[in-house]
Amino acid sequence: MATRAGRLLPLVLVAATVWGSCAAAAAASTGDPKQYVLQVGDLPTGFAEVASFYRAAEDAAYQSPISVTRYRAWGFSRGYEAVYAPAHPRPTPAHVGRPEIFSVADLYDSVIGAERSLSAHAATCGKPPFSRLGLSGFDVGEAEALCRVSAGAEEAYVLYWRRGPVVASVVIVGTAGGAPPGHQLGLAEKLARVEDGRIASAG
Repeated sequence: MATRAGRLLPLVLVAATVWGSCAAAAAASTGDPKQYVLQVGDLPTGFAEVASFYRAAEDAAYQSPISVTRYRAWGFSRGYEAVYAPAHPRPTPAHVGRPEIFSVADLYDSVIGAERSLSAHAATCGKPPFSRLGLSGFDVGEAEALCRVSAGAEEAYVLYWRRGPVVASVVIVGTAGGAPPGHQLGLAEKLARVEDGRIASAG
């Protein structure tokens, strides 16, 4: 299924690359990140999975200003990404403008490595074409950031955070002027809490 995010995806990947003791960190880095990402049952009705795959450091660096060398230096272990889109190939008016959803979880060998990765991506989020947004009243994981990026008629909201050595993100890609921004942000926050719960439970 072709997705509306074709032009935005390289930009989203930049922001969506998305992460105790040394023993706890090592245990987490050997986990399966597939267990952490959103499942279709976590989403509103009417969505279907269109892609899912494990991510290596090379994938995290693809179309990103951050080099694969830096990912490896931070101790990138492995990650997983799942992509969801409206299930109707010929959408009815009720489905037009519904967003596409990306769920990412990346594991690092240590909390310090995850912190450095998140900080680097937060800095990228503050540069055009991205704009960093506030997160008033929202708290997930141990550190989080929110940014927005636009490309033509499309826009994306990227909410990413860290829990221990895991860097995770939820990306909502939609049509500019479609669903109200508050709705898109509310959905991103709701889904981030679900994904963060998966990470906490698996850890």
